[in-house]
Amino acid sequence: MALKIYLSPSSQVSNPYSAQGTNEQRQCNRIAEAAKVALERNGYEVKKAPEGQSYVQNVAESNAWGADIHMPIHTNAGGSAKGTMGLCYQGYVTNKYMQAVYKAVAELTPWADSGIIVRNDLYEINSTRAMCVYMEMAFHDKADSAQWIIDNVVPLGEAIAKGMCVADGKTYIAGDGTEVVPPMSSAPSTSPIGSGGAGIVFEYAVRAGGVTYPPVTNLSDYAGVRGRAITDVAIKVNKGSVKYRVHVKGDGWLPYVTGYDWTDYNNGYAGNGKIIDAIEVYYNTPSDVVAAHGYQKAQYRVSPLNGNYWPWQYDNETGGGQDGYAGVIGKAIDRFQLF
Repeated sequence: MALKIYLSPSSQVSNPYSAQGTNEQRQCNRIAEAAKVALERNGYEVKKAPEGQSYVQNVAESNAWGADIHMPIHTNAGGSAKGTMGLCYQGYVTNKYMQAVYKAVAELTPWADSGIIVRNDLYEINSTRAMCVYMEMAFHDKADSAQWIIDNVVPLGEAIAKGMCVADGKTYIAGDGTEVVPPMSSAPSTSPIGSGGAGIVFEYAVRAGGVTYPPVTNLSDYAGVRGRAITDVAIKVNKGSVKYRVHVKGDGWLPYVTGYDWTDYNNGYAGNGKIIDAIEVYYNTPSDVVAAHGYQKAQYRVSPLNGNYWPWQYDNETGGGQDGYAGVIGKAIDRFQLF
């Protein structure tokens, strides 16, 4: 039976490359497409996450599919390094797949590499049932290494397949170097992860320009109107509880609130009538839901005025592409989605 490999390319569209005006999501999706072609050519069963789909959704999909290997594909940023880095769960540094894939990619990268590092804190590493082989393929915040990544998406994808073949003692079948990339998907999947069976329903509404707009539930729609800057937000949930706050553009964070009542100026909604640029939401899972479905998370996103949505945020998590809130400080927002 063929080994099942789930490819999870970065959805961090807000991480810009220092070349070509592109971003991490776009280039990592190109690498994942190349890897999928190469792995399938070499006899592996492969499932690749849709471009832009969140890593939480990817983990759920990977687990449901029964992957043997879960492989996040990212490019890196920060510091002076430019080379490749591998990440894994404690005890897996010497695993044959981790070692072989890292070695194949590192040999391709024309800069000093950073080795394999234990990162038990990352969601895609600690929440997958499959072994996680997490690759950070060179750095996108330097012009030369960013351009190198863009120019080498097919060799990087082929290196992943070559590493898997080495680990399995198989003869690697090379491709012809042609990139096969389908058009960028119009949108990531928006199916609630873990919350569908739990029956969790968020109701939320916003105020913009002095107008309080009708509430929406989960992903039935979005709250807000394109081009109208949001000033206030109200949220409630049918099970458990939620706390939330907003960041006022040019000022700072307002206190957390837990209510849903536009007439309650103290705890009924978050906001003070001024334009906001970020929202933080945290969901408290009740014990009966934990027992039946495990801990759940608020999953939410916002869009800048007349712009496309920024990536999904999960509760107030930080690290691994999460900022602890949805939005970009200094940028007014006009749409909000939550489930």
